[in-house]
Amino acid sequence: MLRKPYLVAVSLFLLSPILIQASRQDPFGSIRPQDRALLEPAIRRFAQDQINRDWADLWEIDEQDIDTKRDFLLKDDAPIVPQKEYVERKEDSIAGGGVPVMTRFELTSVVAKDNGFLISGCSAAKRESFHFKGIVDVIAHIHEGKVTFGSWGYRYSMPHSCSLKDDSE
Repeated sequence: MLRKPYLVAVSLFLLSPILIQASRQDPFGSIRPQDRALLEPAIRRFAQDQINRDWADLWEIDEQDIDTKRDFLLKDDAPIVPQKEYVERKEDSIAGGGVPVMTRFELTSVVAKDNGFLISGCSAAKRESFHFKGIVDVIAHIHEGKVTFGSWGYRYSMPHSCSLKDDSE
């Protein structure tokens, strides 16, 4: 005959994967389904372009905001740079040690903010020989069915609660 505490323990053990999965919050939370359908693949693309250094593809979804222009040593009101120049300037800014390169990204939240979306995630990055990780924020906008992204940056509030699956760095 099985005892009640034993049944409870076995039940919890068997249900634990389901309970753990249910306890994880959906990073898209209250985002409308039609916005999520556009944002989800765009965020994956943005992160992969950053990690893989696919600057030619990133150019298509980068808003080239003031921070990007400053990284490129351009004036704040400079026009959008053509794709070839964008790739060259991106490589130059990284080679000069002025801009970190994202090496990993795990989405943690997407929140509607003003006229766009605040996207946050755990990220690892490097600049020259320095490796760091933390919570990254980037603003995304949807214009006529296309998602574009501003510059990403680490939050100033450290220490962070960021835990990447591979914390080897």
